This record gives sequence, C-alpha cells and structure tokens, in this order.
Amino acid sequence: MPICRTCRGEYECVVHRERVCVECGEPVEPNWKLCHGCGTKIENLCLCPRCKSDVSVWEEESLTLTEFILQGGFVGLLPSLLALVVWIFVWELLGPTVHHPLTTLVSISLSLLTFAILYIKRLYWRERWWASQVYDVTAPSLVTTIVLAFVAGLFLSVVSFVLYQELRPPVTYLQRLLFALAYAPIYICFTVALTLFVVQSYGERLDERVPPPLFADTNRLLHVVVEGAIQSLNIADEDEKLVGRWTHEEEEEAYEVKEVVRSHRTGGISVLLQERRRPCSEGTEREKERAGEEEMTVWRVDADRWGRLQAVRAGGGQRQETYAEDFPRAYGRYS
Repeated sequence: MPICRTCRGEYECVVHRERVCVECGEPVEPNWKLCHGCGTKIENLCLCPRCKSDVSVWEEESLTLTEFILQGGFVGLLPSLLALVVWIFVWELLGPTVHHPLTTLVSISLSLLTFAILYIKRLYWRERWWASQVYDVTAPSLVTTIVLAFVAGLFLSVVSFVLYQELRPPVTYLQRLLFALAYAPIYICFTVALTLFVVQSYGERLDERVPPPLFADTNRLLHVVVEGAIQSLNIADEDEKLVGRWTHEEEEEAYEVKEVVRSHRTGGISVLLQERRRPCSEGTEREKERAGEEEMTVWRVDADRWGRLQAVRAGGGQRQETYAEDFPRAYGRYS
C-alpha cells in the first residue's frame, strides 16, 4: 500500500482516489468539475485517512534524477567534472608524479555515488530541518553540514598540495596511497557541500507545495494519536462512525484529553486520555443506585513523533521524565 509522506501511515488506493471538496470537504466524483454541495470548482485534493493531509501533492512530487539535475542539481556534479579536467590537463601533462590515475577514477566514482545518495535522501534532510524546530536534534544542521564539508574540502586541498611538494619522484606505493587518501576526499567533500546546497533550495520550494511533517504540528499529532488509541482500545462506537472525531456538540462527552506533553529529546507525545462511561445497572442494589453516575477510566498513551503508539496504560501511569513541556488545557473531546 502507498505511504503518506506526511505521517508515514498507509492508505488504501481506493480511499486515495476519493476526491474531496476544498471548501466543504464533501466527497466528489472524479468526473465532477463543480462540487454539488457548495458549487466550488473541484481541485485534485485527496486526504490521507490517518492525518487528513493532502496526499495528491506528494504523488505529483515524483522528482527523477534527471529532473533534479536540470533543476539545479548539476552543481553537485561540478567536482566530478573538475577532477576529470585536472587529470587530463594537469596530471597527464606533468608526467610521473605522486598522483596515480586510479586516484582520479576513485575520486570521480565516489563523488558520483555521493551525489546519487544525497539525491535519494533529499527528503531526509527536509524532515531533519523540521525536526530541529520541534525537539533537540543532535546531528548537525543542514547549513552546518554544508559549511563543514566545504571547509574540509579546502583543508584537504592544502594537505594534498603540501604532499605533492614534499613527495617527489621516485615515490613508493605507500606514498601514493597517502596522497590518494588526502586527494580523493577533496572532490567528495565539495560534492557534499554543493549537492546539499541544492537540496536545501529544493526543500524550500517543496515546503510551498506540501504540508509539513506530522510531528511539526502538535494538534494534528494529538488527533492521530488519540484516534489510534481509541481504535486500539475499541472504545468508540464503530456503527455510528464516531472513532476519533472532534465534537463540540451539547452532549455527554465519552473521552476527554486531559494532558498533552511533548518530548524535547525525541519529539514524541504523551497523552492523558479520560474515558467517561455509565456502569452497568445489573448487580447489587448499590450499583443500581449508582447507575446514573459516571465512571471514569484514565489512560496514558505514549507515541513517537509520527503518531505510532508505543504504550497504552490504564490508570494514567507515570509520565516519563523525558517529557518536559506541559499543555494544561484539554486539546479536545471525543465522543
């Protein structure tokens, strides 16, 4: 099944093809040009059943390697081209030196491989930037990585030049190997810096078209977590399709979110969910007298930053020490 890139949840292809109106949210047929409910012009909008975000924009975001190169990614290929030019117009003209032709071939191969890997992981860098806005990310930021890679390339360039000056022919195999260890990473570092610069620009353009990751919005993350908890506990009435729906109606509430806590370390969420129900009137006289009273059950629900349940404990349990940010007000009520 396809995966929603906003919440990393699965959705059925049949559900995905069901279009909805942007204004009123009512289902529309694929051949409709206007919504029969409100008359709005139909947009190609599909909602993920888990996080209720538009998944159609992600399906349109199928960037091939060729398109990535044409949209600026060619900058990341310049170090490989430079390595080839230096080999042909510098090393070949100098004759026998500490440089070996295999060193350039390795440099070009590893640079192209690095470029391909960064292209494949382009969405990872976007998610990590969003993660740094929510919780403490130990890894260096995208800008820091670009700067470090560029500085490392300059440093290795100086080291290679010094080795070239010091290691004059005839040179041994170990000396050529030492030079290769300093020379080949030059082009790899510059490939990393330039490609990540293009990836950053790509991520900025992408954020204008697609929704942010689920963990970037506490309210949406809360909705997904509580809905999943209710479904796993089988509390809601499936016949009436009330699973996980926010309600503001004047009726007796069945479930209420009492506390929401985000983790600064992992971006996960801990929810204190209170279930209200009426006890069965069968039993002792005392139970019959209390039949009209409410019975409350409290659940502590822990989930990761993608809303995937990790633990559901009756009685509320103890809040983990890693959770440090409290939300005193209830974020919504379920019925």
